[in-house]
Amino acid sequence: MLATHNIRMNNLLPGFCENVNLSEQARREIPAQRPATFEEIGQACVFLASDGARYINGQSILSDGGMNRAVR
Repeated sequence: MLATHNIRMNNLLPGFCENVNLSEQARREIPAQRPATFEEIGQACVFLASDGARYINGQSILSDGGMNRAVR
């Protein structure tokens, strides 16, 4: 186990980001009504690498503006 060596393994699962051209209909289907900015995704990465997340291990973190919950 890598945790015994102080190594954490997590996944960040971003949704649509600002570099994707979305139609207005696709944009409206995102509960947040917009794609993520690169800064928002970067801040989630910084958090996962920080001491504030030192006890988070083996997790997949969704950062998708609520899309996963909106799937019907």
